[in-house]
Amino acid sequence: MFLQNYQNKIRKLIISLLSISGKSKKILIVIIDIIILNLSFYLSISARLGVWFSDFNNSYFIIMLILPLIALPIFSAFGLYSSVIRFFSLYSVVKIFFAVTFFITIWGITALIVQPPSFPRSVILINFFIALTNIVNIRLLAKLLINLLKTEDKINTKKNVAIYG
Repeated sequence: MFLQNYQNKIRKLIISLLSISGKSKKILIVIIDIIILNLSFYLSISARLGVWFSDFNNSYFIIMLILPLIALPIFSAFGLYSSVIRFFSLYSVVKIFFAVTFFITIWGITALIVQPPSFPRSVILINFFIALTNIVNIRLLAKLLINLLKTEDKINTKKNVAIYG
């Protein structure tokens, strides 16, 4: 009973997300990317230090504010916001790989210029892998949910046919 209720809520959420306009979907993807990039930065620092990082100062906040300012134009130039998620393919993964590589290169140089105290340089490489994995996975998850919903609808709308003759 609980699982069925949970599935219905997820289904309604997916249907409502699919029904919003294309511009709103792009804005949603941009917001999700900003959250992913900031979260991956925090996770990369924590992974490098081996503890949950809590010693934020102004330099770290500057780096976190610079993240979307660098990433969004680069991601847009690589076409990450112009493609449709339901057509996500290996070509999309390659585009994301090159966009994240270019972004991390520019952001890494900027982070080294700002150089907060006790900023490990290996965070740049760790952030590359975490950001790449999360950006690809969130788009893949969206495609899988869309495909699951469409498959369920096809199964539920099939008519029983009797062949006589």
